[in-house]
Amino acid sequence: EENSFYTDQSCGGHIHLGADYLETIDEYKMFLHLYCNFEDIIYLICNREHTKGRKTLNRYASKMKKEYMQASKEGFFEGDYESLEDFREKLVELNDSRYKGLNVYNLKKYELNTFEFRMANGEIDFNELYHNIRLYARLLQVSKELANMNDNDPRKEYLIALSNPLKETEKLEILLALLFKTQEDREFYKERYKKNISVIESI
Repeated sequence: EENSFYTDQSCGGHIHLGADYLETIDEYKMFLHLYCNFEDIIYLICNREHTKGRKTLNRYASKMKKEYMQASKEGFFEGDYESLEDFREKLVELNDSRYKGLNVYNLKKYELNTFEFRMANGEIDFNELYHNIRLYARLLQVSKELANMNDNDPRKEYLIALSNPLKETEKLEILLALLFKTQEDREFYKERYKKNISVIESI
């Protein structure tokens, strides 16, 4: 901002987080399970209020839920993988391009080894960037926790609920309950959702 930098309607706000945080196949599977369930919502709450996705979104940051669901039907998530590296390689093959909202291509580049979240619009405002970094980081952190939770963990009920048909607003409540402990944090992303979906509906 001090150097008069700016973003326009073609810019993407790409954020990389270290993939080595997830250490087992089960943790990867849980991350992808949550991502598939909440992908549409993440696309809405990763942008500042009263905005919609940029025009180039489908070209450079397309959604992957349908591909993951089809892969699941074909046994991708139940496959007998020899190692985590084997699973990671198959995951990269499944994605076939780096132009996805969740780009996993850097998993095959060990000097990078990141998950790249590409769905947000470009931003240089610190507060907007901070909330996106926090959103993605919490998604990874909660995935790791849920993959290793015990049977008495109350969050197990949320995972059971996701197996049922739910309205998107009901899924939003589950996502925010999983990711954030305070009502203030949950309300921030809920407001983003309300304001941004209203923009899309008006169009």
